Amino acid sequence: DEVRVNCAAANLNIANGVARPQIFAFDTENALINVTGTASFASEQLDLTIDPESKGIRIITLRSPLYVRGTFKNPQ
Repeated sequence: DEVRVNCAAANLNIANGVARPQIFAFDTENALINVTGTASFASEQLDLTIDPESKGIRIITLRSPLYVRGTFKNPQ
């Protein structure tokens, strides 16, 4: 299913080939999604946490964070 993004914002600090978001967020109809962690361009490694916060009370909630680890080519 498609998820419409109402708004997105990102402010990344990049130093020594490593990007760290100060803010990296998406607003959808049902959730506000925050992304934290690092992306290393030098080693092409990802270490990200995607944390959805449900809006309002829902039967199905999106409370569990998703973890993206591994390389740019083969994220897990």
